[in-house]
Amino acid sequence: MKYILPLFAFSFLLLQSCATDSQKAIEYNDAIIKEQSKIIELSLDLVETMDTDLEKCKDIRLDIVKQCDESLATIKKMEGFEGSNRLKNAAIELFSFYKNIYSNEYKKMFDILDKGENITEEDLEFIQQMEVEVTKQEEKLDKEFADAQQELATKFNFQMEENANQEKIDAIK
Repeated sequence: MKYILPLFAFSFLLLQSCATDSQKAIEYNDAIIKEQSKIIELSLDLVETMDTDLEKCKDIRLDIVKQCDESLATIKKMEGFEGSNRLKNAAIELFSFYKNIYSNEYKKMFDILDKGENITEEDLEFIQQMEVEVTKQEEKLDKEFADAQQELATKFNFQMEENANQEKIDAIK
């Protein structure tokens, strides 16, 4: 009977440790997702405004670039988790991509849209090609980000939940 109590205590402590690691992993993931959500929510605002107010879109685009800078700074300050930087690095790559497309491609697109009735076939082809290229790049980065999240979830035994904005994002595609 002497050995059962210490074994039970050790098992309890081990389970507590696992639960704590799992909770910390969830908090780490959630901190990164919180930053991504800030960017995504502004992006959704931009999409919703595209058909109605081009000038407001330009302001939102600048807000997105600023948010990307802030989110990147936050993520870069974070430590990796349990010796792994995979999720952190995937977030940095994805957020840097967001910053780049909103700084460059979206600016070019709005410059074209400013032409109004003077938009050429070449302009429209450029926008379509840009959309294809951006989508291709984003899919690769999204996959790496999702794989890094899933790796963390599997390693620390927690379930991933769908982001509240995912339904809105899917409606755009």
